This record gives sequence, structure tokens and C-alpha cells, in this order.
Amino acid sequence: MRTLFGTATLTDLHSLHETLDELKSRDSDIAHSLSSQISYIKNLDSTVKVNAAGIANLSNIVKDIVIQFNEHYQQKTEI
Repeated sequence: MRTLFGTATLTDLHSLHETLDELKSRDSDIAHSLSSQISYIKNLDSTVKVNAAGIANLSNIVKDIVIQFNEHYQQKTEI
């Protein structure tokens, strides 16, 4: 009869509440996971920026050394 008229029993409501509680828990877990991933990505971004600056600096140092060596070598060959 309850299916015919759409009435719910206490068992039905209990089952529904359990399902809703589980969905809330999963929602909370997903939100926490996303927050952790965002933090990780922000930290990774900062690290990449620091490393990029370091690489650019080292690249300039190597370039300057090559230029100095080239100038020194040219001076030696002119003599």
C-alpha cells in the first residue's frame, strides 16, 4: 500500500538519512582532498618559480663565462 500512495515508513526514512549522511561525509572528504591538492599546486608553483629564476641565473653565468673565454681565446690568437 505504501508504494501505491507514496508514504514512507520509519525504516525508509532511516535508510534515507543514512544515505544522506554518507553523501555528506563523502562531500567533506572531496572538499578536503581538493583543498590539499590546491595547496600542493601552489607550493609546486612557488618551487617552479624559484627554480626557473635559478636556472636563468645559472644560464647567464655560463653565458658570461663563454663570452669571457671567447674574448680571452681571441686575444691569444691575435698575438
